[in-house]
Amino acid sequence: QIKPRWKRAMAFTESVLGEALGKLFCAKYFDEDSKDRALKIVEQVRQALEDRLKEVDWIKADSTRAEALKKMAKFGVKIGYPDEWIDYSTLDINSSDSFLEMIFKAREFDNLLDIKEMNAPTNRKKWFLTPQTV
Repeated sequence: QIKPRWKRAMAFTESVLGEALGKLFCAKYFDEDSKDRALKIVEQVRQALEDRLKEVDWIKADSTRAEALKKMAKFGVKIGYPDEWIDYSTLDINSSDSFLEMIFKAREFDNLLDIKEMNAPTNRKKWFLTPQTV
């Protein structure tokens, strides 16, 4: 069964402008103070795990312990929303555009972002889920 038009339009908007919607969502429901508090909690948990890894007796080899601690040091944290949002300023969508025109423009914008990333080093800070999805 075909979903109602408004649901399809929302799904499309989410798929191509997810981070823009996420920015609005976070402004209302998860501000910078909330993010800072969550990051502090995660850092405390990370530090507790690191301290525990230094003491546990089930890790016998020093090399294994060193590898575990090295892995902990590389542990990346992503909480709430990205530190840098996607810049949508070059995406030219107008309310007078037809829905099909909006789709084409948004897909072109998305494709250009993908092409820019293609030959660039891996962006470890890139988010693959939007804040409102998480």
